[in-house]
Amino acid sequence: MTLKSLLAPLIVASALVVALPAAANYESSVVIEDNTSDDMPCLAVDLRQHRRTPPECADLPHFKASFLNRVWRFNGAVDSFQNTDDHVLSITVESIDALPKRFRNQDDDLLDQDAYVLMSDNIRVFSPDNELISHDELEHADYVQVRGRLLTPRKWRANEDDEVVPTLRAKRVYIEEWVGGYETEEPADEADDGCNYEEPDESKARAHAACG
Repeated sequence: MTLKSLLAPLIVASALVVALPAAANYESSVVIEDNTSDDMPCLAVDLRQHRRTPPECADLPHFKASFLNRVWRFNGAVDSFQNTDDHVLSITVESIDALPKRFRNQDDDLLDQDAYVLMSDNIRVFSPDNELISHDELEHADYVQVRGRLLTPRKWRANEDDEVVPTLRAKRVYIEEWVGGYETEEPADEADDGCNYEEPDESKARAHAACG
């Protein structure tokens, strides 16, 4: 047997010893790179409820998809109303009615915060007396209840300081209180035109004739 044939198995074994650590290091580097990639997005809606939030995403609000899909009753103080194309109402959210226990931490980033309420032309606004009124009356509202949905943070609007604030899409708006002693105008069919009074029986005919 030649020396070359004796050395051949040793050469192959040495090559395997060198290759195996290199392969292990390669696989390890791939896993580490996948877990710490800088390209990992910060999800606006986190469907992985039991997964730890990456540190770079910790300062962004996260909401359960089931919370965003429901219509809630947001109570708040009115800050301003812009009667623009989308009728933007600015409020400070004070509470959310009937919030189930499973959503007890979903309002942490909403309470005592400024919020924008987006309204379309067909959104109904009701007075404290539960009368249907125009959107213009919101300029005199002090407290309101907004029935609507919270938009995902990527759809939130920025304020004048370029700070993104919670944004709601309204379904209905109920005015709870007016500013000061404001009262809506009396409906035309209930206004006193001088003919809404009781007449003695013998003069009712003349009264109706005079009032048409």
